[in-house]
Amino acid sequence: MTKPVLPKLEIPENTRLLYENIAINDPDRTGNWRFLFRQNGCFFNARNTQLWIEDSAQLSSDDPDLYWNKPFPDTPNRCLTESQQAELTEAIRQVDFPSLAEYYPTPPDDQVSHPSAERWTVVQNGKSQTVVVENGFAPPELVQLRQKIDQLVANAPRP
Repeated sequence: MTKPVLPKLEIPENTRLLYENIAINDPDRTGNWRFLFRQNGCFFNARNTQLWIEDSAQLSSDDPDLYWNKPFPDTPNRCLTESQQAELTEAIRQVDFPSLAEYYPTPPDDQVSHPSAERWTVVQNGKSQTVVVENGFAPPELVQLRQKIDQLVANAPRP
């Protein structure tokens, strides 16, 4: 199991759930993206614009500026209704974050083509729990949570 270098975890204020999709050992960080739900049920999404790391020494840095070039917007993309917030709460509850193990398969010889990592952070009662898995190898609980989030966001009203 090889653990990749990831950016320092930065949890924005009033976050309920933070998801980050992060390129591993790849100078092209254009595809990095993340989303979060605030405690009030509002959803924010940030997808990088073009970002290429030219200095190979920086590939092993945990500086967030080398991973993210698009901040979360000031206004939410969507806000869940009260019933949707209850569904999100239940979906998060069904994932036992402390029991989930980090998982990284053996990296291929060609590091540049290595997949991305998913970093999930949930904040409950002022405490955060984070789990990192390689994209495509998430446990079923996280896959189901992601599917539920996609469904809730698609049906949530715009602010």
